[in-house]
Amino acid sequence: MSIHHVKDKNGEIIPDCWLISWYPPGQPRQRRRFYGTRSEAEAWHVAVRRHGRGVSIKVNPRLVELADEWLEHYANDHSATTLRDVKNSLVALLPFFGNLTVPQLAPRLIEEYKSRRTKTEKLPRNADPEKLDTDRQRHYIKPRTVNKELSYLSSLCTWAADNDHAPALQFRIKKFPAKLTTPPAARIPLPEEMQTLIESIEDKYRPILLLYYDAGCRREEALHVRKEDVRLNQRVIHVIGKGNKERMIDIPTDRLYAALVDACAAVKSGYLFINPKTKKPWYSIRKAIIRAAKIAEIDGRIYAHLLRHTHCTHALLAGMDLRAVQGQAGHSTSVVTERYTHLIPELRARQTSKFNDFIKGNEKN
Repeated sequence: MSIHHVKDKNGEIIPDCWLISWYPPGQPRQRRRFYGTRSEAEAWHVAVRRHGRGVSIKVNPRLVELADEWLEHYANDHSATTLRDVKNSLVALLPFFGNLTVPQLAPRLIEEYKSRRTKTEKLPRNADPEKLDTDRQRHYIKPRTVNKELSYLSSLCTWAADNDHAPALQFRIKKFPAKLTTPPAARIPLPEEMQTLIESIEDKYRPILLLYYDAGCRREEALHVRKEDVRLNQRVIHVIGKGNKERMIDIPTDRLYAALVDACAAVKSGYLFINPKTKKPWYSIRKAIIRAAKIAEIDGRIYAHLLRHTHCTHALLAGMDLRAVQGQAGHSTSVVTERYTHLIPELRARQTSKFNDFIKGNEKN
């Protein structure tokens, strides 16, 4: 490859004009004039070598021009919830970076974005800023949220380079350090606390809560259960989990089984749990869980995925085999499941007592 400035008859360099030469396989050298920046010329050269001269390819468009195409690509490999999260992040990213091309991004711009975002107040949904109490406690965008947004920006730039829209980003996007973004570890509720939580939540949310805790479902798995997915005669549920992986999970408790019998009887077909306002599956029951936790007087953060962690922890404490818990939770490897054993002092004590029994047995001999 060669890219050179083009000069006029007087030997003066013509601004933003380049002579590009390349050798197609089995053909003589090709040449073309290209008008634009050098980075655009380099990107065009890569594109023409891969796809041929007749293919129309956007070269170094603004990020806002790439957003829709990138979202279509992103939707192929990610869940609807993740895609919704990406779109929300673009609402913040595009006003700041949207009119820039990938080569125009710079570390100083990333740092400026981080500074501005962490000074942005996070308002309650549908709130009127002029009517808010000026003395209320203010909440700002957290570094963890900014890091997530920057991850999506990095993904967009990588996709643009992979698809010959722009040269690769020449620097690593620096995020906030982990010490600023790692939330405090949530405490696993005790079995008696979980029983109180289940009794305290409103009836319409209880089956979903039981899917989180009794069956170990992920949020999306529980909220999108269809009547056709529930096989009551076999006591199993067909779910589509992380990465669109399908699996069958057991209905391990009689109370969950009874709740699913009632839920299936209430609908003819389709989703079991519908938000009456939107006529669509619930997006989240987070507020209902928080209300129930307050009634149950459970301290600390309580959220859907913590209940899944609680299921795995309590299942191991109950004596379930590690492989069985792995299959129920849909973990890719047993290593992921094994981490729950470190959360249970009682389980460690039970296992270490076996070594004590072994020593005593040898001493008798």
